[in-house]
Amino acid sequence: MKRKSNVFKIVVVLVLFVFLGVGVYLLITNSSKIEGGSDLLSVSTFYVSVNNGNKIKDHSDGFSLTVNQPLDVAVSFPFEKIDPASSGYSVKIIPSGKVNFEFLVGSSVHTLLSESDLTSAFNVDLQDDSFTVSVDKSFQEVFEDMYPNETVFVDLSTLTAANRDMFRIAVTSGDGSVITIDFAYAILPETISLNSEVIVF
Repeated sequence: MKRKSNVFKIVVVLVLFVFLGVGVYLLITNSSKIEGGSDLLSVSTFYVSVNNGNKIKDHSDGFSLTVNQPLDVAVSFPFEKIDPASSGYSVKIIPSGKVNFEFLVGSSVHTLLSESDLTSAFNVDLQDDSFTVSVDKSFQEVFEDMYPNETVFVDLSTLTAANRDMFRIAVTSGDGSVITIDFAYAILPETISLNSEVIVF
């Protein structure tokens, strides 16, 4: 009788370990998808770092992109050997949702927030374990390239929040985990020219 009781206890302990192992695996593979989760529960299957900065496991913002300053993003998969399906990634650039403005395409009024995919407006160079987002055009030309053969005018007078993060990079791993990086495109002021005929000394 005592022997049966010991066997039963061993079986119960083994079952508990199995459930615990499954729970930990599900936490690792799905916690990055939990919106608003705390840092204690935020265990991602991958992480990124921008311009050799700190590890980003879910979201970060405040980055700036200029013609001379691209965003270099390293991508790491610490659980790749345990779960190969978690490796591999894709990149998409979308509006951040923090800023809006209008622009004309022909005679049609568009808004930044109405755009669902802005990736083609930037230069995105993908490597196995890193990618670079760069730009080699003016802010106006970024939107002109999205609508070739159309007349495009960006109306920055409708800008709702100057110097804020307009764009968001969504990095999605092979298992569907997502890390987002918000960045601003630094808009340089227009060159100001003075007419010497109206200057009085």
